[in-house]
Amino acid sequence: MKIVNFCYYYCFLSGLVAPVTTLAQVYKSIDAEGHIRYSDASATLEKSETIVIPQIAPPTPIVPASPSEVEQPSKPDSEKSHPVTPQKYQSMTIIKPTNQSSTYGNEPVPLAIRLIPPLQSEHTIVVNVDGKKIAGPEAKTHFLLQGIHRGEHTITVQVWDKDGKQQIEATSTVYVFRPFIRKRALPKPSPQ
Repeated sequence: MKIVNFCYYYCFLSGLVAPVTTLAQVYKSIDAEGHIRYSDASATLEKSETIVIPQIAPPTPIVPASPSEVEQPSKPDSEKSHPVTPQKYQSMTIIKPTNQSSTYGNEPVPLAIRLIPPLQSEHTIVVNVDGKKIAGPEAKTHFLLQGIHRGEHTITVQVWDKDGKQQIEATSTVYVFRPFIRKRALPKPSPQ
């Protein structure tokens, strides 16, 4: 498969280079005012000389190296001897929806979380609304919460490690209002 792709690549490049290598003659002429002009046609009124354009060599083929031929970068000694220890979270904030905010209708509620330091590998986030798990465990900090009906709701976000230990938690209260449509007032009938 790689050979076929390489052949297509080589033919494509050859097609780009071929027009350049098969140019017609190029002429250099100097007019009466001393301006130098280049053209593919010989100037009849002005003195012109033929310019020789050197041939362009075809590109050298690029052969991809096999994984065994590629030298793997070595890790520094500090990484080799010590496994990475997880950092303790300093803070966790629910950015959206902000605490005590309001939203309307049965629209999905976007949830964004800021963690300091950022979410670590092998850690997941669980989202609870009014004590009921509705999302997670997932290794992401943005969610779209579905099915939150009107009323006051407490959103609780928790970070858990791979051993099932809770690392940090944040809560936010959101108010969902029923969507409403204002009806236009009918015009009052004018007396006749």
